[in-house]
Amino acid sequence: MKTSRAFTKYHFLRLFSGLMVPAALQTCTPTSQAVITYEQVGACQQLSGLVGLGQNNLVFVAFHITGIDNSQTSKDFNFKPTKLYLNTGSLYSAYQPIATPQYCTALGIKPIKSRLVSIGSNQNNLSEYAIFLVESQDPDGEKEGTNTSYYLLYKTDVNDPGVLPAKSNSTITSWPYTKDCSQINYPK
Repeated sequence: MKTSRAFTKYHFLRLFSGLMVPAALQTCTPTSQAVITYEQVGACQQLSGLVGLGQNNLVFVAFHITGIDNSQTSKDFNFKPTKLYLNTGSLYSAYQPIATPQYCTALGIKPIKSRLVSIGSNQNNLSEYAIFLVESQDPDGEKEGTNTSYYLLYKTDVNDPGVLPAKSNSTITSWPYTKDCSQINYPK
């Protein structure tokens, strides 16, 4: 008798989970998001005479922004680079609106700019950059910076659609050890 009860409970649970899981998945479909496509291109410590701003544990990390796709959302996306930040949680994890354009100008690359990406459109021919100053745990900032895969995040507000920063080279975990930022290969 115990065997048939266990058998019945087992089948009931299988039947119940077989019916409920698909129903639960239907109600949990993700909402459409604007996608910011980017790649990490390197890290360095010297930039136009700045050496980690005088501290060895600071490193410049460069990101190439290649596209913003708003084709799947139901509202305009007012992209602002000042809402970008890194997954480090350190003091220097936020985008620096004055410093980044200066860093990019010194390197001859275009800084990422604010833009309105309308509903149903995408801008996937971008070639703009964001450069972050990152605090490292290792006293040799560039050693840690070239061996760390950083991720961009985007701080949304109520007027933004959902936003997903998508790193196109997320499987790469190290870059060439580069002291001078001008030696990094910046895709055009």
